[in-house]
Amino acid sequence: MKIISILLISLFCLQACSKDSLKDTEIYQGSLQYLAFQKFASGTMEPDGDYQPLLPLRDKVEIESFIQLLQTEIGLESLDNRKLAVFIGPIALDHNAGSIKQLIDDSFDLAIEYDMPIGFHLDDGMFWTGREDLWKDPENIEWQDWQGTLSESRYVDWVQSRLAPQMCFNCPKVNQAMQVFLEHIAQNIKSRLDELKQLNKGYLFAGLITGWETSLDEEFSTKKTLGYHALANRGFSETNPPADIDLERYNIVYEFIEFMASTVIDQGIPKEKVYGHVAVFAESTYNQLASQNPNLEESYIEINGFATTESVINPKFQPGFSTYPQEGVFDQIYQTINSANASNWISSEGVNMILGNPPRNPGYDMESYLARHYNYGATAVNIFAFGLRGGTFIDALNDAVQGPKAIAAYRDFLRGKILIE
Repeated sequence: MKIISILLISLFCLQACSKDSLKDTEIYQGSLQYLAFQKFASGTMEPDGDYQPLLPLRDKVEIESFIQLLQTEIGLESLDNRKLAVFIGPIALDHNAGSIKQLIDDSFDLAIEYDMPIGFHLDDGMFWTGREDLWKDPENIEWQDWQGTLSESRYVDWVQSRLAPQMCFNCPKVNQAMQVFLEHIAQNIKSRLDELKQLNKGYLFAGLITGWETSLDEEFSTKKTLGYHALANRGFSETNPPADIDLERYNIVYEFIEFMASTVIDQGIPKEKVYGHVAVFAESTYNQLASQNPNLEESYIEINGFATTESVINPKFQPGFSTYPQEGVFDQIYQTINSANASNWISSEGVNMILGNPPRNPGYDMESYLARHYNYGATAVNIFAFGLRGGTFIDALNDAVQGPKAIAAYRDFLRGKILIE
């Protein structure tokens, strides 16, 4: 839910964003597509206060209540190749192994009981405050400069409180901890996938999203760009800088995304069901902004936290994107997946609203929003804010995803209607 792009857009794009051009793109005729809704695993999207871990994971009763809510409001009718689903997350380093295993088991038990496909959404290092053994060790923390000034708190634009520092994506202890975390999750999922296979119900696993808008974020207080520790680990220094420091940091993020996905795939999770997750400020919109602001110092890669749509194009796993309908976002996603001949991609996170304060309607309805995914190759759309209330911002998102027209669009999709933009 990157707000960096929201604030920039609001400087020059006050009108409703125009309809993205979809010409020269084939309509997708896929076999299995999920209409998914995010269940926040801790009940909230962020910690309760500065340097606080996420709340404990939700129990089975709460997950069951969410499944029942979806089935009550949207209904049970669907085609065999169009499925209502739930993604649960973020599952993070803040959570202990026992509670993670219980969540996975509870989720699969409910998937079988309610015939409701389930998926999981993993954090990539925002929420690790509970692991003081890691983030209070300078060997694992990013630097604000070549002199080794440590990050004190990672800046994530939709989180109000201070988080633990930005982790160093290629530091050995971080990689070891992440590998243990990811392998534990993958092994527990794999054992339940084997059970689904025996029941001939493999469709009940909607997928595993490895990352939560993965990026290399700024420092909370100074807003300085980070990544110097990871660069130093690659052999660079102030006297021996990389030829292109932005590209080198892009490579660091790209490799971390690949590391997360590869780790779970190596434990037996089918790569067809493993997705990355990046949030992107469209390059066309950045170029407009740059032309109107000649003193803009941030490069396109830097303004995106050193992740772009290409960051999740990798033969080892499937691409996933945040799909809030800011101007140019869909066009850029289509261009990226078409260039890569990617036939399986998802919206890892999205709402049919242009994020801002307050959020704005993009000028088209939920049916059109869904069509901009499913008609062009998406195998799943993971919608945020269903059943949530919590102030003006969240309420506006909830109204967009739970209003009568949205519910009608969900039902039309599940019953097989061809969606119209």
